[in-house]
Amino acid sequence: MTNCSPKSILIIDDDARLCHLIAAALTERGFNVYCASNSLEVRNYLSRCHEIGIILCDRHLGDESGIKILKKARKANPNMLLAGMSGRPDSEAEFIAVGAAKFFPKPFPISDLVEWICLTMRPKQ
Repeated sequence: MTNCSPKSILIIDDDARLCHLIAAALTERGFNVYCASNSLEVRNYLSRCHEIGIILCDRHLGDESGIKILKKARKANPNMLLAGMSGRPDSEAEFIAVGAAKFFPKPFPISDLVEWICLTMRPKQ
């Protein structure tokens, strides 16, 4: 079984290079990061890792829209934090409509994403 903690983050994007860059930056900060490139991989992670705290999802994936994936994730776990990313800035409204707390228009500085996640996942005092 995969070791998952509330500091686990699932990145969903069919761009393996971008997933690797984001995962490396977040892992360096102490997060457990998992990457999925299609809906089957997403389902596998979500069925095994019940403690994923954040999902960051691209709008356009090969087999299913990122919007549909986030809708399903929200239904399965209403407390999970969702964020979207896309090369189409007009996708922001769609992500917000399905409950995304943040939208990152591509290209974006990885440091902006890392900063947002660190602030978001900081323990409440």
